Order: sequence, then structure tokens, then C-alpha cells
Amino acid sequence: MGTVEETIDLFDKDTWGDYDYEPLRQAVLREISIHPVHQQRCENYVQLAALISQTRVNEARRTARSIIISTCQRVWSKEALEAVIKKIRKQNEKKPKEKRRDIKKVRRAEGSARVKHYIKAVDDFIKNVKRAKNLLGKPKWDEIHKQVTSKQSKMSAIDAKKRKEKFEQNIKKSRTFVKAELPRGVDVTAAMDGGVLLRLLTNKNSCNACCKDPSQECSEVHCAMSAVHAEIAERKIKMRKGWKKSLNIKEKRHALRDNELQISVLDGDKIKGQIDKTHIRHIKPQSNKMEAMIQRQTAILDKELSLDAATT
Repeated sequence: MGTVEETIDLFDKDTWGDYDYEPLRQAVLREISIHPVHQQRCENYVQLAALISQTRVNEARRTARSIIISTCQRVWSKEALEAVIKKIRKQNEKKPKEKRRDIKKVRRAEGSARVKHYIKAVDDFIKNVKRAKNLLGKPKWDEIHKQVTSKQSKMSAIDAKKRKEKFEQNIKKSRTFVKAELPRGVDVTAAMDGGVLLRLLTNKNSCNACCKDPSQECSEVHCAMSAVHAEIAERKIKMRKGWKKSLNIKEKRHALRDNELQISVLDGDKIKGQIDKTHIRHIKPQSNKMEAMIQRQTAILDKELSLDAATT
């Protein structure tokens, strides 16, 4: 072509002269001219997917709708419009000029023509599907069907798998936890746990005899001091010599609190390192005298809440 002096039109064979440019012409049609059409088709598919996704359906149904619209409805719309225009032209040939219908205003098939051509398009589509199924064979057909309908081949499943793998890798990395992020469990009240509040084990809730001489043997049933002494003995807490006289009730209460924390950690109720002794607000009675304090505790709490113990 570069050596020929005259202009050559690949789409006009009369300008070719003695040369055969048919292979070049086919190459242009198949390899070059198709690109803008393909690009426009891809843009249409992107817009179609975005439109269908607004209806909040999953990817499998989006794919099915896109296939129906692209391979059936769009083809049918074009063929139905061409058939309607052809019919109107034939009718216009038999009518006077002033009664002819304007073809330019016809933009879609309507009424019975719409239903007629749509049914024909669906029948043709089903025939093409059956023909393609026979040509492909059952194994290949099942593979295509699974790819279209299964969620495993969709981008959402692939992205979810990647996110899970990334999450698994990230949780294995070491990081710093602040105290507020650590699990604290459920705060169980003394009444629910069958315990006695440490704040109630005071001189105020002890008998006068124990307040004057803590080392004496107390016979009072609801005496806080006597209950503390009995509980320490029952738990076998190591105390220094003469502790009943030398330690006040607050120090004895702290000894019970420390022992309760140790028991909780060993039992697995509370995670060691995530809770300290300041979080121990009540103890579970192990002695008979401390169990008797539960009744006294109920009365004290009811009084604090201005409730009549008889009505509860």
C-alpha cells in the first residue's frame, strides 16, 4: 500500500487494483474496529450491575438478571422496534400522506405487539439455550451453571476470604492492651452470690463486748467481729501472734479480702492480672457465724433503702 500512488479504500474493492487487500481488511474489522464497540459494551455492563445492585439482591441474582437483560430483553427490544417500524411503513404505503404515521416518533413496541415479540424472543432464547447445552455437554454445562449461581466464585466470597486471612494474620501479632480493653466479666452482687459485703463487717455492726475486748469468746449470733474471727479460723489464714487484739477490724477484713481473691483465682472465676483485691467487695461465707451475718446484712440493706423488711 505504501508504494501505490493512488488512494486505496479498504472498504471499496474497485480501488484495490491488482492487489488483494482482503486479509488486511479482515484484520482491521476483527482486531481494530471491534475495540470501541467492546468498550461501550463493557461500560453498559458496569452501569447495569450498578443499577441492579440498588435493589439489594445478592450477586448470584444480579448475574442472572444481567444475563437476562443483556441476552434477551435488549435483543428483543431492538428486534421488536424494527418489526413495528417495518409494519408501520407497509401501512403508510396504503394510506394518504396526511394520514401516515410519523416513524420518527416510534421509539418502542407497545400493546399487543410488545407481548407478541417478547414471547417470540423468550422462545428463541430458550431454544438457543437448549442448543448450547447440547453442544457443551452436561459436565461443561454444570460447571458454567455452578459458576453463575454459586456464591463461592463471586467477588464478595473472594474478598471475604482475603479479609479473614488478613484478620487471622493480624490477631497473631503482639499488641498493647490498655486496662479499659481487658474483659472484666460480670459483676455479681453479694445477694446473688450468697456472700457478705465486706463494708458491713465493721465495729458498728459488732457487739459492745467485742469492741471492748476482741479476744473474748462472743456468743452473739449477728456480731461482725465474732463472724470475722470465725471466718479467719475456718479459712486457716496465717496471722501473727495476738492478732485478735493487735489488729483492728479493718485489717482483719483486708486479710479476708486477700484470701477471697486467692480462692477466686484458683477456682478460675476471675482472671489473674485482670482483677485485684480492690475489686473484691464481698466474700462467700465458710463459717457458720459468717453465714448468720447474711440475715443481718439483709436487714441493714433494707434499712439503707428505706424498705420494710417485713414486706420483702
